[in-house]
Amino acid sequence: MRRQQNDEDTVSLSRTVLRVIIPLAVLLLIATAAVWGAGTLLGQLVSRDPDTGTTCSRLTDQCTDLPLATIEHQTGYTFPAGTEVLASTMGAGTFLDGSDYRVLTARLRLPAGSALPTSNDPQSHISVLSTEDDGSILIGVRTDNGKSMN
Repeated sequence: MRRQQNDEDTVSLSRTVLRVIIPLAVLLLIATAAVWGAGTLLGQLVSRDPDTGTTCSRLTDQCTDLPLATIEHQTGYTFPAGTEVLASTMGAGTFLDGSDYRVLTARLRLPAGSALPTSNDPQSHISVLSTEDDGSILIGVRTDNGKSMN
């Protein structure tokens, strides 16, 4: 009688364990699939160019970490050797009337003793943000000329 009770207890315990483990395993499998799927989707929406370091979002049409060459191309400025890009963003979109726009903003550090460059692009502008103790000049650059990324 005692052996039969022990066997029934073992079977009951096994069923209870299976009732808990199977749903937890299924839940873990679903969570893993969701995380993997989200990572795959995010990887398709945000891309990073290994050559330039530029990161672009397909969702927002915005790029960050633009190289100096791209900033020069977009703005028409030629910056002196040693210019450092501190921050840069370029975004694009469409106005309600259907026309496209593209805006680039950047924060740069020009080497000490550098003159501010000029551009023939009337929609590109430079503003001096500050002069550092070492003589380098922090500038803000902006253009909304609508040029394509390349």
